[in-house]
Amino acid sequence: MKSYVLKVSALLLAGAALLTACHKDDNNNPAPSNNGNGGNTSGSCTNNGLAKFLKVGNKLVYDYSEVYTDDSVFTMEVTGTTSAGSYQFALTGGGQVFASAPARVMRECNDWVKVSASGEPTNLTYKLNRAQGDSWVVGSSTYTVVEKNVTVSTPAGNFVCDKLSYYTPGTINTDTIYYNNDIGQVKYDGLLYEYTLRSKNF
Repeated sequence: MKSYVLKVSALLLAGAALLTACHKDDNNNPAPSNNGNGGNTSGSCTNNGLAKFLKVGNKLVYDYSEVYTDDSVFTMEVTGTTSAGSYQFALTGGGQVFASAPARVMRECNDWVKVSASGEPTNLTYKLNRAQGDSWVVGSSTYTVVEKNVTVSTPAGNFVCDKLSYYTPGTINTDTIYYNNDIGQVKYDGLLYEYTLRSKNF
């Protein structure tokens, strides 16, 4: 985990850069190809069994670090299903980021995982059959597959993941997500917060 001092220093430097720098059109975050066809969708869903973590009773525990707060842990647990067949997650812990959204609803849908903070999910958020270079837009944010089959070491063990970048226009950072279809997010590395899988019960 990064130390508190390093996190605060990074935040102050980022804030200074934001206040003093002009917008630079250097195409570091080019427009996505949309070859992933992400975004909002409706209609029937087929569950191909690729997102194996979507099962009632599954629990994921993460080591969590956030600027201006003490390091902690947070838990994601699949607590039930909706009448439409989506999976309900309860989130506990995790500082300010997850305090405002203490639940998630997810569903596998035609080789995607749909995610919502509440209600039936409509956004195709994570592509399950990914190729390097694939990119898609969810809302205004762009996901891009940067690298395939990256080994990530965590307290829960070593996992082979795909490295995804996550960028929202108007922000100064591009976050990184390490995603494994069997587990979901294994690691998230962002400017203001990060988390790494600590344990799981499946």
